Amino acid sequence: MKKCCECEKNLDFKYFSKNKNLKDGLNNRCKVCCSIRNKKRYNKNKEKLKAQTNEYYHNNKEIIKEKSRTKPNYNQLNPDYYKKYREENKEKLNDYYKEWRQKNKAAYSLRIQIWWWIKNRGVSKNEKTEKLLGYTFNEFEEKIGKPLNNQHLDHKIPLSWFEDNTSINLLFSLENLHYIDAKENQRKSNYYKHPITEDYKKQIEGYIKDKYKKKL
Repeated sequence: MKKCCECEKNLDFKYFSKNKNLKDGLNNRCKVCCSIRNKKRYNKNKEKLKAQTNEYYHNNKEIIKEKSRTKPNYNQLNPDYYKKYREENKEKLNDYYKEWRQKNKAAYSLRIQIWWWIKNRGVSKNEKTEKLLGYTFNEFEEKIGKPLNNQHLDHKIPLSWFEDNTSINLLFSLENLHYIDAKENQRKSNYYKHPITEDYKKQIEGYIKDKYKKKL
């Protein structure tokens, strides 16, 4: 047992965070008191702390990204916990994902198309989706917009026209994506009907299958 210097309660050691600078290796304040104290400090200096965080991230961006890539996350370190949580909260998680899909129709539609392309070609996805694309989902929505109820996300140049070794950032380039009416998308099928920029055309010329090159 240990007494918290803030609330003065005698508590079990598990209610104290570790602190190697103290003799017993534990903080003098319990976790609850530390949380309350930190929240008060943050609210009092919110703007200053945000500025410091942003500045640190800007000055150490590559180091932070590298640590994020190499350091195992909590999910990887505790697989049994997440497996049990998913099993015990199936309905809660289903409701959450359903709500997320409704709020993020555009990003969800793009994710599904990318997943379908990767699965059908047996490509190994060893990097985050946004890194493979070369843009974020927010940038995607800013450029392409959000779909209406009767619209589908369409590739101006059909995916079937590209060679199998074409990179995802070219296939799903913002220059090759737009929303069109669902019925028009069905009629369009495997045809190229909507113009692309000359710059994008030059980028993809070497990746188009021979039988489609004259149709560009």
